[in-house]
Amino acid sequence: MSHNSASSSYDNAANVSSAEAVEPAQVAVSRYLQNAYLHVMALAGFACSREVFLHGLPVDERASSSGMMRAVHSQGKLQCRQMDLADLDKAALPCLAQLKGSDEAWLVIERYDTSRCAYSVKIFSSEGEGQAYWSEFELKEKISAELVSVFPKAHTSSSLDQPRRSGFASWMWQELRALSSVYRDIIAATLLINVFALAAPLFVMNVYDRVVPNQAIETLWVLASGLVLVIVFELLVKLLRHVFLEQAGKRLDLVLSSKLFSKVLNIRLEEFPSSVGSLASQVKEFDSIKQFFTAATMTALADVPFAIIFLLVIASVGGQLALVPLIAAAFLLLYGYVVHFPIKKVVDLMQQAAAEKNSVLVESLSGIETIKSLNAQGRQQGLWERALVRMSLLGVRAKHLTDSVSIVSASVMQLSTMAIVIVGVYQIEQQALSLGALIACVLLSSRALAPMSQIANLISQYQQARSALKGLDDLSRRDDELEDISKSLSLGGKITSIEMRDLSFSYSGGPKVLKDINLSLNAGEKVGIIGKIGSGKSSLLRLLLGFGRADAGQLLVNGFEVQHLNASELRSSIAYVPQEITLFSGSLRENILMKAPEVSQEALLKAVELSGLSELVQTHEMGLDMTIGEQGKGLSGGQRQCVAIARALINDPDLLLFDELSSSMDNQTEQMIINNIRNISKDKVLLLSTHRASLLALVDRIIVMDQGKIVADGPKESVLDALKRGLIQAGSQSAHNDKQGHGKGGVSND
Repeated sequence: MSHNSASSSYDNAANVSSAEAVEPAQVAVSRYLQNAYLHVMALAGFACSREVFLHGLPVDERASSSGMMRAVHSQGKLQCRQMDLADLDKAALPCLAQLKGSDEAWLVIERYDTSRCAYSVKIFSSEGEGQAYWSEFELKEKISAELVSVFPKAHTSSSLDQPRRSGFASWMWQELRALSSVYRDIIAATLLINVFALAAPLFVMNVYDRVVPNQAIETLWVLASGLVLVIVFELLVKLLRHVFLEQAGKRLDLVLSSKLFSKVLNIRLEEFPSSVGSLASQVKEFDSIKQFFTAATMTALADVPFAIIFLLVIASVGGQLALVPLIAAAFLLLYGYVVHFPIKKVVDLMQQAAAEKNSVLVESLSGIETIKSLNAQGRQQGLWERALVRMSLLGVRAKHLTDSVSIVSASVMQLSTMAIVIVGVYQIEQQALSLGALIACVLLSSRALAPMSQIANLISQYQQARSALKGLDDLSRRDDELEDISKSLSLGGKITSIEMRDLSFSYSGGPKVLKDINLSLNAGEKVGIIGKIGSGKSSLLRLLLGFGRADAGQLLVNGFEVQHLNASELRSSIAYVPQEITLFSGSLRENILMKAPEVSQEALLKAVELSGLSELVQTHEMGLDMTIGEQGKGLSGGQRQCVAIARALINDPDLLLFDELSSSMDNQTEQMIINNIRNISKDKVLLLSTHRASLLALVDRIIVMDQGKIVADGPKESVLDALKRGLIQAGSQSAHNDKQGHGKGGVSND
């Protein structure tokens, strides 16, 4: 089948018209925009590759100027400022603008050329890149009114890359400081609400003391009208406060959740928590922090200090009566302080129990087929129920503690009311207090102590938020791949050489899985790695991706230490197909395009053809839009491997790393894959780990590994002959045995 006919059939199978077979308009627009931003960044003193620039940026933001500005800020050394064309200043250059009347043309105003009395402009559009010189008049005629200036960021401790080096607590306080004006308005609104709350008790006092004795009905209606007005204003201010709190909470949620998820995605694998379930539970605990800053909690918290206002008013109206609610408030605060210690301890234990429970849940759901095949439901049910019992016991204990505060608060408030009435009666008898003042003091006392009754919920939510904050702060302080991104090195082109010098490696301080590895690879070399399981084959491939740090020695790519290279750019240049294939819920197209979502339709179809997915795409009614379940549910093991190959080859990478490439494939599909890879890998570096002799047809050099060491390295035929004659004591001759007719070699985990 020719490439053109293949493309046509793929398009029909995927319900894609011939007009859509070319590069989509959205992708084209995003590329022009990205090129313009990359150019303006280079002029501002920070040149980087497209892979580095777009790393971590959501795909749907890659065609918008706001998304590009977010990408600029994420680099850590530059910042953007939007300005109007009328404010264009030579000092603000370089800056970026859109050509008026076009959604597909962007330009960079580079500098002002004094010799030409014109601005130097570089244009990025569907017609290509072009240079021009426009006068100020031409500039204002041809570009849109909004400009984006890009310039170096001032070197201060509050720079945008600081949150990565600090922890989650610093991120949160930084956002709270950014929202200080909103919280200032919230405090002002709370003050007004509490002042308005004085109106009803004062209204009652005046009615009893002045209206009723004097039968002043007109005064009654004047006072009532004033109270209604105050109540209306109080309602409006409460609504405004609620809106402010919700907006602040939404901002905190969006910003902090985004930063947290970015951190989790970019944690170095050697720093990654061992339990995914516990990590998921830890991330989920952000809800406790978010809940603490919601309207209900913040309102109760803000009302506490304003209880002093009511105590002062009680003192001005009832004199010594203020001592009663003051003593009650002091007792409630003291009780809350005492009880917060056991609450803190229980909340910490509940966090641990929740992590264990979530770990059991995630493990059980992800391994449900294995559990069923082993009839191991009883084991998992036991683990789940033990976790539930622990959570339940801790939950009951926490509820008893918080309920005790609520119960004590209610009783103290009743006793306070009774004491105020008793003391007030004696003062009335001595003509030191009026009846209206006594009633007002009772009402004000309830209002003053009301925030104290919320102290139980506040303590519980605070302790949950504190515990969650501590866990997230520890998580966010782990090393990630975005640290010092501006200082990372660029590959400088294609991968042409790989060198390992006395390289040793171990997982988390365990025994060494690689020992004193010395290896050199150059462009065009095809190398196979064989050895028994656990010999270190997979670990060697993973180190080339930056998945771990060497304990000793060096790993160089193009002469640069791997840990100093930008991880995103490095991995974009590598095709990696691991033993265990992970696919994601979505369409086949989305899974293939994960590595390079902006490639052309032609590149997508080529990857489909190279990976052996052509028949699946052509025969399925939805073609490339067929639905794939979580973990690749709905596809066979061999089909998953084909998808992984297509995904790895989608952007024509320079280095091919294959770990048991065809362990689940039939012989016919495997042979087709071998032929296709042979055709595309002539000028590439290929490193292949396998137990199947058939795949050795791709290589011309073989490395034999045993117990983490290279025990043989040489031309394929020489090494295989030495293995056959027993001259190499590798502990395994799986590939050689496979060649002798033992069929498929076992699938190794390393």
